[in-house]
Amino acid sequence: MLDYLIRCNRYVGLLLLLLLIYLVPQYFQNKTQVFEQKNTLAYEETLYAAKHIERQIAYLIEVGDTIKSQLSEENFSQQHMSLALNTKVKRILTQTLQSNKHRQEGQIFAVGVSLDKHILNTPDAIASDQYELKSWYAFQSNNQIQIKPKNYDYTQIGSKKTQWYTKAVEQGRAIWQEPKFSSTSGAYIIGYSIPFFTDASRSQIAGVISLNYSLTELKSIMRARHFWKTGYGFVVSEQGNLIYHPNEQLAKQEVVLTNGGVSQYASKKDVILACYLRGGACFTERLLQREAQAKTFQLQSGKAKVFSKLIAHTNWQLHVVFMTNELGYNAKELHRMYVNLVLVSTLFVINCIIGLYFKTRHRITTPSWLPSSWLFVGAISMSFMVGLALIAKEASVHLYEHQSDSLKLTDEQDVSKARARYLRYSDQIKQHPAQFVKTGILVRSIEYQNLNELVISGYIWQKYDLDGLIEDEQKGVVFADAVDGKLFYRFGEHHYRDITHNTETLGWYFKVVLPLAIDHSYYPFDSGTVSLRLKHLNMANNIVLEPDLNAYPLVYHSAKPGLNTAAKLAGWDIANSYFSLRKSHYETDFGISNYIDRYNLAELYFNVSIKRAFINPLITHVAPMMMVFIILFLLLILSTANQSQADVFGFNPMAVITGSSALMFSTMLWHSTLRGELNDAGINYYESYYFLAYLALALVTINSVLLSRTERMYFIHHKDNLLPRLFYWPFLSCALFFITYLKLG
Repeated sequence: MLDYLIRCNRYVGLLLLLLLIYLVPQYFQNKTQVFEQKNTLAYEETLYAAKHIERQIAYLIEVGDTIKSQLSEENFSQQHMSLALNTKVKRILTQTLQSNKHRQEGQIFAVGVSLDKHILNTPDAIASDQYELKSWYAFQSNNQIQIKPKNYDYTQIGSKKTQWYTKAVEQGRAIWQEPKFSSTSGAYIIGYSIPFFTDASRSQIAGVISLNYSLTELKSIMRARHFWKTGYGFVVSEQGNLIYHPNEQLAKQEVVLTNGGVSQYASKKDVILACYLRGGACFTERLLQREAQAKTFQLQSGKAKVFSKLIAHTNWQLHVVFMTNELGYNAKELHRMYVNLVLVSTLFVINCIIGLYFKTRHRITTPSWLPSSWLFVGAISMSFMVGLALIAKEASVHLYEHQSDSLKLTDEQDVSKARARYLRYSDQIKQHPAQFVKTGILVRSIEYQNLNELVISGYIWQKYDLDGLIEDEQKGVVFADAVDGKLFYRFGEHHYRDITHNTETLGWYFKVVLPLAIDHSYYPFDSGTVSLRLKHLNMANNIVLEPDLNAYPLVYHSAKPGLNTAAKLAGWDIANSYFSLRKSHYETDFGISNYIDRYNLAELYFNVSIKRAFINPLITHVAPMMMVFIILFLLLILSTANQSQADVFGFNPMAVITGSSALMFSTMLWHSTLRGELNDAGINYYESYYFLAYLALALVTINSVLLSRTERMYFIHHKDNLLPRLFYWPFLSCALFFITYLKLG
């Protein structure tokens, strides 16, 4: 019989080994292939963004060279300088800005020409300013080109303000300036300086041409890229200053390197930026991929992959950060493959343990096999529990609630596509074109009002075109799913108002109560979404709300746009936040005769994804349940048919029944408490632990009764209840493992 079992064990082991040989390469190959595809896309996005920036840089260089060639027609070495130079320079600058004005992207913010002092030391020179200098600085303001002189001595050496001029003169070549605030234009700019000479011999510098590129243009390039969905990018100058960063307040500060590394603001605001400034010592992996360098960075929230690319014609570095958990892959398929791999691996390990036990049992004498039996069942139980933990760990990562009918809006391209789709639909059903109102939100706090309702407070704002058709009394927002608090906010009740560039911004402080609707089927690994459904105050007109994504420095999900960093929800971890559009499904027209198709009205949602913090269920439910299983095992150990031992331990069937009844009452009380907390009609994953506890209580009680009977049963009476004791933990761990596999897999 034992030889037959050994042969069966070998056949089963061979079958499981073949399955492992098939599953392991397939899983890792699929996982590697998927992430390689995503990494390739991320790499291509980095190159595309770099090339886009390089095109703008090349355009600035081309414009600068054109102005330089036009000014080179003047012979600045002559003793008599024509007063027509003033007119010529103004004409060149005006034409440059006018031609640049029609470009859809990469517009030059300002252009200037500044002459050196020695040029003006001629008898009939054009009039100089109070610093004995002459300069022209042209920029656009309110669609008008204005030309003003520099109001300071730009030839002064040693001042950061004048480095755009003095460095170009000192080096005698074109240079890129560090990002700075222009007091003349009132904007943050990147400057490009080109020295020009008095004659063809290039022996003496006549002055410097300066072109200013607005950071707004660079922001538009970076915002338009797809990596905005999964991360962000920043551009660093040769000196380590930020030319661009999505956190504009961070980008406006100057990086000051210290002996210890970097300034505090960098390490607090952007740890990846701080790592870069320290020389990349905290990157865990470096890969060189053709033109761009890829590095892996370990964050508290996971890993980030950073692609770096040198911008041509400059010494700038473009760094694009991709959060690896945001890159996206077929999570469902990989999760299923992983769970199956854990199942087969666990069964293979257990089969090996059984085979080893059979071999050991076959070789040793009968009196010494008992210790090996306990090691055997302990190893089997531990294998099942390790497999359970691996499945549960994977489930805690991938079991998120997905809204199949929602369109996530993670960048301006998504918003533009949704807007175009809705306009086409309005045209198809012969409705007047939809009006779009940008709406932003900042949630400051999320708290429980009771077990089923949340109190959410924060700020919400809307932007209106002052030339639009929406009248003041129609402006406002409605929290459509709120059950208490102030449900709508209108014009006149706003807490702040701002008008900039013909755009009116209205802001309100809100506090609403929302029902908490979460599927608890996977408790304690459940997750869900807290959604704020936002509608325009005027339902009669075709007005659609869209997210004001430009109001947030970072908009990829795990950056939690629209959510205050201090916002917490007791018992839950906030995973991410995002905006989405969903189609409405109303079975009425609300009494409005020309109400737009009630099945396709787009509604804006602000969503906060949450997943349960495991520590609370571990303490309140899992730990007590483990104690129940341990106490039941102790009752099983104390159960004996030996009368002398029974007298010593005070064992009798009634004592076991009494103890089991107490445990049953406690277990039912905990079970009832859990049902009350979740208020869910379905059966969740963790409730299977309670049902298993009920079964174990019944089996232990039945075992004690059968053990006290005079009729002998081999399974019960063999070696005084040994087999039930040996099979107790393998039975429980096996049951929990397969319940976990079926429920969470």
